Amino acid sequence: MKTLLIPTDFQLETTHCVPQLVHRFHPQKLNILMVHLVGITDSVGELLMLSRRSAENRFISDDFYRTCHNLRKSYADSIQDIRIEFFYGNTMAAFKNYLDANNVDTIVTLKDLDYELLTERSLDPDAFINRSGRNVLTIDLNKPLFELPKQAPLTVLEPETV
Repeated sequence: MKTLLIPTDFQLETTHCVPQLVHRFHPQKLNILMVHLVGITDSVGELLMLSRRSAENRFISDDFYRTCHNLRKSYADSIQDIRIEFFYGNTMAAFKNYLDANNVDTIVTLKDLDYELLTERSLDPDAFINRSGRNVLTIDLNKPLFELPKQAPLTVLEPETV
């Protein structure tokens, strides 16, 4: 079982790497965490309300939920679970604890993806990823899943005259 964390801004593009991941890690079963990082406040009042946080959920579209559900069904033999979560914290120690608690083996980043910060407290995941000590796998969505071998150009043969 392999657990992968994919930082997301809940755009459908961040789900497009899943087929590549299934292919790459086959025959291992995968747990996939789609995570948006949010800084935590130092206000006591807001901290008391933290368990009631649902405001961020409005950023997750029905299409995103549906796509994750469909991917889980389409690759049921390879994907054990796809979870959509928020990480709340400001420190590297908190992020490492989150990774440990979820048994994250690898963090997946998407090449050339412009990660959108959804709230004023959203965090750029790169700062945490680079210092996490975990394996980082960068996926290029513009690269085909399978590359066909290059073939020599075809030569047209003329029929022989006798």
